[in-house]
Amino acid sequence: MRLRATTVLAVVLGLLAAAAPPGAAVPPPFAAVPRADAAAEVRTTHRRPRIPVGDGVSLESWITEPAAPGPHPLVLFPTSWDTNAWANVFPAARIAQRGYVVVSYTPRGFGASDGRFDAGGPLDVGDVSAVLDWALAHTDADPGRVGITGLSLGAALSLLGAAHEPRLKAAAALSAWADLEAGFRPNDTRKATVMDLVYRSATQGTGRVPSAEAAELFDTARDDPERFAELAGARSPVRRVAQINRNGTAVFLAHDWNDVAYPSDQMIDFYGRLTVPKRLELRPGDHASALIPGMFGADSPVWNAALRWLDAHVAGTDTSLTREPPLMAVIRGPQGPPVTEHHADWASFTGRARRCPLGGREGLLLPTGDLCGSPDATWSDGVTVGLNRVATPGLPMVGGYFLEHFIGTPPNAPLALVDRHHAGVWHSGRLDRTWRLRGRVSLSMEITPGAPGGSVFAYLYDMESGGRASLIDEAPFSWRDATPGRPFTLDLDIAQVGYDVPAGHRLALVVTTDDYLYASRNEMSAPMSFGSTGAAPAALTVTVR
Repeated sequence: MRLRATTVLAVVLGLLAAAAPPGAAVPPPFAAVPRADAAAEVRTTHRRPRIPVGDGVSLESWITEPAAPGPHPLVLFPTSWDTNAWANVFPAARIAQRGYVVVSYTPRGFGASDGRFDAGGPLDVGDVSAVLDWALAHTDADPGRVGITGLSLGAALSLLGAAHEPRLKAAAALSAWADLEAGFRPNDTRKATVMDLVYRSATQGTGRVPSAEAAELFDTARDDPERFAELAGARSPVRRVAQINRNGTAVFLAHDWNDVAYPSDQMIDFYGRLTVPKRLELRPGDHASALIPGMFGADSPVWNAALRWLDAHVAGTDTSLTREPPLMAVIRGPQGPPVTEHHADWASFTGRARRCPLGGREGLLLPTGDLCGSPDATWSDGVTVGLNRVATPGLPMVGGYFLEHFIGTPPNAPLALVDRHHAGVWHSGRLDRTWRLRGRVSLSMEITPGAPGGSVFAYLYDMESGGRASLIDEAPFSWRDATPGRPFTLDLDIAQVGYDVPAGHRLALVVTTDDYLYASRNEMSAPMSFGSTGAAPAALTVTVR
C-alpha cells in the first residue's frame, strides 16, 4: 500500500492526464521494449468511462487501447492504495503500446470511485470480475487473452483476483502482500507506524470511509488478534493458493528484499506454494521502491519483466522469459555493484545452515557478547526496557531501505551508540572470507521477562572495521501472559536474506526492547534478561553459500 507519496504521484499524473483532450493519443512515456511481433509501437487512444460494478457503485477508469480494430489481449490494472486511475497512466500507456487494451481503474472508495474502501476484501475482489465483464462488453478485447497487473493494493487484488476469476490467464503482482496478518502484525507485534500511516492517509481530511469489514480490520489489529487474523486471512492470497493453482493462472511476483510493510519472506513462501507457471524477482529496497521510475515513465527492469510475462502468458507474442530460470535475485551488500543471481528454485538459492553461538556480554563501557565463537554454554545478562533510536531501519517508504534501492547503501548505524542498558549487542570476529548469506536467518535465546507482556526486536548487521554497521534485516517478537521471572525460549525467524558480508567485516546482532515502527508491549523500565543454558543454548543461525 502506498502512502501520501503516492497521493502526490496521483495528483501529478492526474494533472498530466487531464491536460490531454479526451480521446487523444497518449504520448509514448519512454522507449518501449521491442515486441517479438512488431517493429514499432502500436498507436493508442484513451478514454475515461465510469464502470458500474453493482449496488449503485461505479468506479473511475482510464482505458488505453490500440487505435486499430481488434480483438486485442486485455489487461486489468487496479491502482494502489489511496491513488486514482491517472496514477497508472505511464505504465498503462506502455502496456497498450504493445497491443493490449488496458483498463486501469480505481478500487472503490478511492479517487473518484464510489463506495467505501474495502482494503482488499470481498467487495474489491468481486469488483475484479465486474470490471472484467464490463471490459469484455465495452472494448475490443479478446475474452481468451486476459491478464491483470498492479502494484501494492493493486498487486494484492491481482493475486486475489487470480484465485477468484478463472478467466485470468496471468497475473503480474508487483510489491503485493501475500499474508496481511504477517505484514501488519508479525509475531503478534502490531506494526503501528505502517498501519497508522496507511489508515490515516486514506481517511484524515479526505472524507473517505472504510467498509464495515475494513474498519473492523484496522480496529481489531490493536487488541483483538483472533478477529484480526480472521479478517486479514480473508484478504491474504496465501490462503487462496489452491484456487490459483486450480485456475492455472501464470503468476509473476516482483518484491523488494526489505519491504517494511510486507516482508519478502511471506512472498517467498507464497511463491513456493504455487504449482502454476511462476516467476519471482527480488531486488534491494523498501515497499514498491523498484517500481517508482516506471510509474513516472522511466525505464524499469521490473516493468520490463512484468510486460514480458504478460506477452508470454496473455498475448502469446514473446515467450522468451519462460525459458529463463524462474528465480532472479539481486544480492545486497555494503559496497560494489550489485550481483544478480538466477536459480531454478529457492532450494538452489539457499545455502547451508551455520549455527553461531551467542556468548555473555563482557566489558565495562560497551559490554558486547561473542558471536560465532566458543562461548560458555550458560550465561544471563540483564537489561531494562528503554528507548532505542539507533538500531532501526529508518522511516518506512521514505528513508532507510527505500533509499537503498536508489543509492545502493543499506541503512546503517554506529553500533557503539546502542545503549547497552536497554539492548544486547553481539558480534563475530573478522570474517576470513565473504559470507554469502542465502536464505533464512533465525535466533534462539532464553528470555526472562519482568512483566506478563513484552516485546523484543532483533537486528542483523554487517559491521565494517570502523564500527559502521549496515542493516541486513530485522524482526519483532511479542508475548503476553508470561510469568515474571520465569524464563522461556525465544525461537525467532528473522528473515530470508540475500546478502554478501565481505571478508574483513563482522557479523553483528542487536536485540533491543523498543522500535518506533511497532507497538511494544513492554512496560517502561521493566527488567528483562537475555540468556543461554545447556538445555537451550543461545545461537544465531544463518544460511551461508
